[in-house]
Amino acid sequence: MNTISTVKQEFMQAMQEGRQPNCPYCGKPLQVEQTQHDYIRWEWRRDHRQFLKATYGDAGAPHCMACGAADENFLTFTSEVSGLCAKLGLDY
Repeated sequence: MNTISTVKQEFMQAMQEGRQPNCPYCGKPLQVEQTQHDYIRWEWRRDHRQFLKATYGDAGAPHCMACGAADENFLTFTSEVSGLCAKLGLDY
């Protein structure tokens, strides 16, 4: 299954029908969740003579909250669909 075209087809069909996209894996309305981790390190800076805070991040793959299927493509077309709706004068 080509998930890029499947997700894009679902987003485009949902836009035409004026509804929320469904998950292509389970068919339920798509609710996307993505876990974000922040790591904070205190690094010694000799030039400042003190510890300075440095923050690093890491994110998991976006996944459907109903079935747990992870797919980066869930978020790929969001800005594309929003831009197309704006051009067409649709509130989506």
